[in-house]
Amino acid sequence: MLASVAMFKSSVYLILDGIIVWKDTNLLDIYCEEVMETMDEKRNRILFVGLSCLDMVYVCNHFPEEDSDQRAVYNAWRRGGNASNNSTALMQLLKWKSCHDYEVEFFGTIAHDFPSDFLIKDFNENGIKIENIVRYEESQCPASTVIINAENGSRTIVHFNKNLPELKCESFSKLCFNKYKAIHFEGLRNVSEIRKMIAYVRQKDLKREIKISVELERAVDSLKDLLNDDIDIFFVEREFAKLMNYNTLEETINGIAERVQPNALVICPWGESGAQAIDNTDKRIHSSPAFTPKTGVQDTLGAGDTFLSATLFGLYALNYGLKEAIVLGCQVAGAKCGALGFQHLHQFEQYI
Repeated sequence: MLASVAMFKSSVYLILDGIIVWKDTNLLDIYCEEVMETMDEKRNRILFVGLSCLDMVYVCNHFPEEDSDQRAVYNAWRRGGNASNNSTALMQLLKWKSCHDYEVEFFGTIAHDFPSDFLIKDFNENGIKIENIVRYEESQCPASTVIINAENGSRTIVHFNKNLPELKCESFSKLCFNKYKAIHFEGLRNVSEIRKMIAYVRQKDLKREIKISVELERAVDSLKDLLNDDIDIFFVEREFAKLMNYNTLEETINGIAERVQPNALVICPWGESGAQAIDNTDKRIHSSPAFTPKTGVQDTLGAGDTFLSATLFGLYALNYGLKEAIVLGCQVAGAKCGALGFQHLHQFEQYI
């Protein structure tokens, strides 16, 4: 018996041995979606899923004492948020290597107010794709006040999100996944939705052409659940490591490797101690030193986000091995600390 499915004049038909045995007009959209998902398309886009917020940055000669008054020596509005910063740093590195074949997309929720318009404008000016973002009319843009201490470059952040909802898997499932080479998830508090999104990608991408990575940064207990999921790359930072009762870089890299999938990569940036990574397939541990900028440490805001993007850039765009990739991550993160913002990263080699 020869069976086939055909589409004709806004209907879907099931044909058995040349005889139409079933017709359904309502399945037209589903049928078209499945056809589009199976069509060959170049996977050249890297997607960052997470937060974008307004960073109000102040640079002070020294960290202010409580109940005191001092003038800042610099201030600026910046587009912030981990996934948002990831997008910015990666765009700078694409510029460094003139990788015109790649695209960068941010996906998250954005409010409808003046600060949100600033974020949208900045995304566009940096060439970051945002056509799929979810807008909320009645919400307020999340904001952070960031104090950078000019004495040592440290940053102190006070964050506030009044009412902007977290991203839902329902919105995520509407993306066209055949364009993505990799999807990175910022580990936010909507862990149950993030897990649904990861499972949805695996369901749609049966050939496993999409690489999935996740950042575990915050000491949020529910983030532990992500260690059980089918994820290719875990970025684990010190705050989360402390939550897991790991006190050193070595304890963290080995402890997390024991808990995740047997073919996963675990990557741990550790500030001034550099970074380590392990490939669970062969259990080899790779290390990189930290790189101090020639200009001295001026701004550490977004250094971790920069490390993550540079490491992914090395793995995905340059086909680096794991050690080469984390060395690149440490180099670019060090250069990031040598100047304010991200716009110098396409010339990062001049800073280290």
